[in-house]
Amino acid sequence: MAPARSALPRRWPLARAKPPPRLHRLGDGAALPDAPFVALVPGAQAPLVPVELPDGLRDPAREAVARRQLRDRLGPDAGAPEMHSARLAGAEAGWSAMLVVETHAAAAWRAEVAPAGATCTAILPDYLALPTAEGLWTIETDADGPVRARLGPRDGFSAEPALAAVMLERALADSPAPAAILWTGPADAALRTVLSGPDAPPIVSSAQDLADTIAPPRRLAHGELTLDLSAELGARSAAFQARLAALRLPAALAVAGFAAWAAAVELDTRRTYDAAADLRAQIHADVRRDFIPEGPITDVRAQVTRALDARRTEAGPEEAATGPLDGLHDAAAVIDDTEARLSAAVLQPDGEIRLELTVADFAALDSLAAALRTQGLDVRVGQSSAAGNGVTGTIILERGEG
Repeated sequence: MAPARSALPRRWPLARAKPPPRLHRLGDGAALPDAPFVALVPGAQAPLVPVELPDGLRDPAREAVARRQLRDRLGPDAGAPEMHSARLAGAEAGWSAMLVVETHAAAAWRAEVAPAGATCTAILPDYLALPTAEGLWTIETDADGPVRARLGPRDGFSAEPALAAVMLERALADSPAPAAILWTGPADAALRTVLSGPDAPPIVSSAQDLADTIAPPRRLAHGELTLDLSAELGARSAAFQARLAALRLPAALAVAGFAAWAAAVELDTRRTYDAAADLRAQIHADVRRDFIPEGPITDVRAQVTRALDARRTEAGPEEAATGPLDGLHDAAAVIDDTEARLSAAVLQPDGEIRLELTVADFAALDSLAAALRTQGLDVRVGQSSAAGNGVTGTIILERGEG
């Protein structure tokens, strides 16, 4: 008797999949693997920031406009961060987000994996390593750590649980709900509340429990490796110019024009780096004066945070300052009652929160700021500019005195 064929629980065709790459999280103290691996870095330090670009705009003009838009939004205090076009899930021409990372952080990650050589195949933000598929959100939680989320193949983030709840609530309000949510890790009551409701998508803990209409989630299969942070932008540009030099004479003439443009960009970049170096020197001087009078300054953000925590502990519970996320919670309630659309909320090292919003016009931005003030929040309006049919603007929630 011939053996019976096993019933397939899924309608998706079977294929011999490559084994998933080995993942190694930097910063946990573990030795670098001997076999090929992808290094993962904290996603909160390398966020995907959305940009509003016309559909017909193509590279290199698209990238130039996106960079200028982000520099305007981040402000002069942001220095000169690296910006990588997020060409995820086949979005080669119509991409609408950029991966932003501080240059010193990227340099530190590259230095950490340098001993591994070619064994390290890529450096990626941790949320980009989550498996996903069209119509599927993936959420990963830790007992004592940030929440990592993948909102389909083209979006994702890492954030502390309180901020992650706000971001997920906004994502559900601004975009179509997914067909399902794949959740791994410990339960989180606040996140469950946000993702619950009469029309909420089903939440499953295993890919085997997904409906047949959802493709099996895949890891690093949606163009994530195009956002590899292991190679410096300058090295990529040099390699690109070397390929152009091999072209025939008509293309060589185009290379000459490109070289002149690249030289101008390099000169401007050097000026920006010099300004950033001056800014870092001033920051170190301020930190030395106000927070760390003696000893080496190796990580400004971490050391200042520890100094502030120590001062709060000495001050006692009655004098402890209100946490910045309390102000964000109050602001979110006000924003939900308006037509404003929140695209990003960034916690600054000084405790301020920068809110990036899209509103109907400049008057609506001023009205929103006034409404926030009526709730007892200290706010100020930052840069704003016309974009499409509305206005993009910045509102800063200033740190309260406690």
